[in-house]
Amino acid sequence: MPTTELTGTTKPGNYSTTGAEMTMTAADVANGNHIDSSQNVLIVAHNTGGSAYTVTITSSADSVTGRTGDVSGQSLAADEIRTFFLVSDGWTDSNGQYLINANNAAVELGWIAL
Repeated sequence: MPTTELTGTTKPGNYSTTGAEMTMTAADVANGNHIDSSQNVLIVAHNTGGSAYTVTITSSADSVTGRTGDVSGQSLAADEIRTFFLVSDGWTDSNGQYLINANNAAVELGWIAL
């Protein structure tokens, strides 16, 4: 099965007085998730559960150095919110997607292009 696409949140304007409500979606444990964006992104992971769960984000070789370095099984404590700032070069796959997995649907994922 293909991964499930996450819906992004539009960043607020420079002079916003109300901010933006982040769209959060329960992780698809069986298929994984992806973000379809060529922009740099801020990913938000929120563990809404009562136990620790993990998030993995798959990297790709960056075009300058060839560097890879997955976020591999990053543990989130109960009710922890963690952010990840990712640039497209070194994080998007050959389809232009960021690939994200969590080991429990209690982990909610959201993102915003920067």
